[in-house]
Amino acid sequence: MQKTCEHCRKPYNAEKKTNKYCSQQCYINARNENHTTRGIAHTNPADRFPKVQKTCVICGKTFTGATTALSCSKTCQTIQHRKVAREHYQATRSPQETYLQKENDAITHIVLTAWRNATDPIIKKELEYRNPDIQFN
Repeated sequence: MQKTCEHCRKPYNAEKKTNKYCSQQCYINARNENHTTRGIAHTNPADRFPKVQKTCVICGKTFTGATTALSCSKTCQTIQHRKVAREHYQATRSPQETYLQKENDAITHIVLTAWRNATDPIIKKELEYRNPDIQFN
């Protein structure tokens, strides 16, 4: 069946009636042109971010990097990620840990009061045995 290639406009013998291109190369070229016109060009993703002079937030060195870069190297990047993770952890976990610490302090106070008020030495020994983290004086 005689058809005209939709990319190069040359006539060719099509094996199927659904064929649109005369060769694999015309198909690839047409696809690439189509992607380019739709803004999906096959380029290196690093080219999407222009390179600029920046200062590393960890060590203070000047480096050339993408506009989104914060650090000059993988080492500084790891330190930065750990710092952000630590800050996030402290911001989200501190209230609960503070609550648990206050609760623990209250329990310690109750146990110490009971120990001081106990007259039976067996009760004192039992409190000391069951609460090894508390300093009894």
